[in-house]
Amino acid sequence: MTYLLVGYVMTESEDYDITWTMPHCVLTLKLIALAFDLWDGKKMLRGLPLSENNRLTALIDTPTLEELIGFIYFPACFLVGPIFSFRRYLDFITDKFPVNLDREIIASRAMKRLLQGLGYLIAFQVGISVFSMKYMMSDEFWETSIIYRHFYSGLWAHFALYKYISCWLLTEASCIRFGLSFNGYVKKSPEDNLVSTWDGCSNIKLMRFEGATKFQHYIDSFNCNTNYFAAEYVYKRLKFLGNRNLSQFFTLLFLALWHGTRSGYYMTFFNEFIIIYMEKEFESIISKTNLYKKLWASKAKYLLYAFLKTYTIVFMGWSLIPFDLKVFSKWWQLYATLYFSGFIVFLPWAYVYKPALNKLVKWYTPSQ
Repeated sequence: MTYLLVGYVMTESEDYDITWTMPHCVLTLKLIALAFDLWDGKKMLRGLPLSENNRLTALIDTPTLEELIGFIYFPACFLVGPIFSFRRYLDFITDKFPVNLDREIIASRAMKRLLQGLGYLIAFQVGISVFSMKYMMSDEFWETSIIYRHFYSGLWAHFALYKYISCWLLTEASCIRFGLSFNGYVKKSPEDNLVSTWDGCSNIKLMRFEGATKFQHYIDSFNCNTNYFAAEYVYKRLKFLGNRNLSQFFTLLFLALWHGTRSGYYMTFFNEFIIIYMEKEFESIISKTNLYKKLWASKAKYLLYAFLKTYTIVFMGWSLIPFDLKVFSKWWQLYATLYFSGFIVFLPWAYVYKPALNKLVKWYTPSQ
């Protein structure tokens, strides 16, 4: 991690860089996870308690150099991920996965992901030709309406994310074809036979991502393996702090540091923190009201879905702008064109909007 940070300082520019630090990002997470898995293995030997997930990945024996090199430089995904546990790799090379038995299933699953990856790659190329950051930084963009600017930046962000999705789909297709992605057996229905699943290296849940109506859906569906790493190896191991929000804050801080040293990364993950914080509290308050339940049970649910979908797209643009521009002067300038709307919507939640919403709910509830 230290070597990676030195690399960022030495190589990072204001543009999107393709350098050795990109595969080194993946390498860093793999080695951190491996170190924790070995540590968990030692705890198991001493009879210390471990979570069920930690038991699945804990390692009793230290890998050989040959195993370590094979794990780190697995050809399908050492450049851009997805990351996977050494336990998965060990099961793969010791023939615990039914690769030879399920070749037809593997071929069809891999082809499906390959075609999806190519489709998203084409969509990305078309999308960035229509929605460009260069235009958003121009004086011409300033002259458009504030609503147009918000929608434009939101659609730009949505298509910008297709770059990552296409890479993950293509690498997942390769992982499936190798036979690394085995994820157990399932029944499609009670009458059917068990069928092998091959989504163990899936890094994107397409339907959840495209149908997202809150930012938690994006987190659940996007970059799944890195999110799993952050949850298992950072967030849950900060339990000693005794505060979930504090654990989440430091987890996001780690992820920002992992991406680089530019301010834009930290702003993006700060945005994620304040948005998720607001969403969870807002949902916990409003979901208890009869009005909320009635809306989702009526035809008004379609309007509500359209509103929430618009909200997620628009503010995903707000959140992602600093990540792309990286340099403070650039993303701050673009935030000014949006009149700092994200700060106005999310920052005052705890002190302004939340007390007002609680009062409104209390006033409305007795009339039910």
